[in-house]
Amino acid sequence: MFHADHSAAAVTAHILVAVLSIGAGAVDAASRVRSRQHGEHFAGLGVPCPWLAPFTGYGLQSRADAMVLIDWHADKGAPILIAEPAPTGAIP
Repeated sequence: MFHADHSAAAVTAHILVAVLSIGAGAVDAASRVRSRQHGEHFAGLGVPCPWLAPFTGYGLQSRADAMVLIDWHADKGAPILIAEPAPTGAIP
């Protein structure tokens, strides 16, 4: 599964980060109320296609989760997982 030599702790960290993030993303994506709130907020900001913005974020998060979980460009996926919640966390 992992293409580089990793310690047991590194493999465990990859799996835990990805699984926890996948769980959080799945809960957010499954919540219609939360997705609607995000869409309304983006509409208020004048974002074109505001209903699409939350799902674009969910897709980005899912791809980064997969990158970290299977250790395929995990060095690019991890910063996405770190930076992605910042703008969505700012939404009231």
